[in-house]
Formats: sequence, structure tokens, C-alpha cells
Amino acid sequence: MQTALSLLQNLLPLYLIMALGFWLGKTLQISARPIARILIFSITPAVVFLAVLNVPASRDPLIITLVTLSIAFTLCLVSLPFLIRRLPKGLGRLSALALGTGNTGYFGIPLCTILFGPEGGALAVFAAMGQTLYENTLGYYVLCRHEAQMREALFRVLKLPAVHAIVMALILRSLDLESPALLTKSLELLKGAYAPLGMMLIGLALAETSSLSQPDDLAFSLGLTLAKPLLWLSLMGTFLLLEATYFPFLNSLTRQVLWIQASVPIAANTAAFAQETGVEPGKAALAVTMATLGGLLIVPLAAALLPF
Repeated sequence: MQTALSLLQNLLPLYLIMALGFWLGKTLQISARPIARILIFSITPAVVFLAVLNVPASRDPLIITLVTLSIAFTLCLVSLPFLIRRLPKGLGRLSALALGTGNTGYFGIPLCTILFGPEGGALAVFAAMGQTLYENTLGYYVLCRHEAQMREALFRVLKLPAVHAIVMALILRSLDLESPALLTKSLELLKGAYAPLGMMLIGLALAETSSLSQPDDLAFSLGLTLAKPLLWLSLMGTFLLLEATYFPFLNSLTRQVLWIQASVPIAANTAAFAQETGVEPGKAALAVTMATLGGLLIVPLAAALLPF
């Protein structure tokens, strides 16, 4: 109960910002798409550039990133053929994208900090890196294919500045160079806008949809709310059990962080990519909202059942 209350205290300001976005969208008819483009083409690149540039050169952070990235790719690729045959329009591709994502930023990092202290919160950042890599590569490509051929979809992915930011940060690290102080300061300021703009986007997107009470939309959102953490915890639990039993190389804290990060709801960036591609942005926003609310119960429950 204490974990749930602590998490709620950390997330309540974000919910208020989401409500503000909904109110602004309804009263001032502010469009969600410009906010989505700001997030995708400026804020997210700043976040990933700083994360890659500052990652310590040690084993466990790299493993956390690779594990979360691998599970995201696996869930998206395995679920995609099944979902596009059974869901209408672009919902199959949107669902496949969402199943691979995780709200490791707003949920995972605060919760790991609450449970495990600053060291746990620092490790959780690298799970967020894996998620961001997935969202800006395979995840975005899958969603673009709703209306674009393979070549055009790949071109759109290559245009995402988050990918360029990762490459630039890796080049700087390999050459042992430091980012200019002015650039770093500017990127830190942009990074501060990531959470509030992301939550406001959800509210704006909700304000633009007229089908919030449709049974099919609610069923779709509830399905993602439950399926995402269940699938992630199943795969992550299997990996950690095999690792701990047959080839132990992770410490206890790393295993715990990976478990918690697997339990978080779908990412808010799902709504941003849906806005950018025009694939059911209202349904995406509703699904993100319901999953975020559900996370207040699901994530503390996973923490209470922590097997490692």
C-alpha cells in the first residue's frame, strides 16, 4: 500500500497535466499533432542523446538496455501477424507497437527509485533507453506500414532524429569527446519538457476523439492494459529464472529493476506516434490513459510479488 501511495504522489502532477491538456483541447481546440511532432522531433532526441552520452561503461546497464530492447522486438514481431488479421484498420499495428513499449520513464524510474534507492533509479534509466530505441526503430516502422510501402516506411524511420542523436552520442563516446557545454545545457532544458508535454499530449488527443465511451474502444484499451504487463512479466520472468539458475551473471538489484520495468504500462509515446502517423490517435490516447491508471494497481502488485 505504501508503494502505491508513494507512486501516486509522484504521478499525480502528471495526471493533472493530462487533465489540463484535455481541458485546453476541448475549450481552445488545440491540436495534438503539433505537440506530438515537438516530442518526436526535438524532445525525445535530446533525452536519448544525453542518456547515451552519460551511460557508464559497465556491463549491467548495457545488459538492461539489450534485454528490454530484445523483449520489445520479440513481442512486436510475434504479435503483429496475429493482430493485423484480427483487428480492423490500423489497430493491429497500433497494438503491436504498444505491446513492445513500456512507460519506463514516468512509472519505471520513480518506482525503482522508491523501492531500491538512487542506484535502482539509475539502472532504470537504461531500461528506458531500450524502450526508446525500440519505439524509434521497429515500433515506428510497423505503424508507418499501415499506409506506406516498405521503402517509404524505412525512410520515415531514418528521418527520426532520435536515431541520429544515438549515433552522434556513440561517435562522441568512441572518440572520447565531450559535448559542448552550451549544447548540453540546451538539451537538459529540453529534457525537462519530456514528461509534461507527453502527458499533455494524451489529454489533447483524448479531447479530439468522440468515441471515448464506445464499448469496442474500452475493450481495446482494457486488453492492452492487461496484456502488456502480463506478456512482459512472463518473458522477463522466464529470462531471469534461466539466467539465475543456469548462467548467473546479473546481481540481485539488476534482476529486481528488470522485473519492475517489465510491469509498467504502455508508453505515452504510443499516443505521439499515433498522432504523427494518423493511426487511430484517439484510441491510442484512451489506451494510454487506461493503462496508466491501471498501472497504479498492476505495478505495485508486481513489486509485491517480486521473485528475485
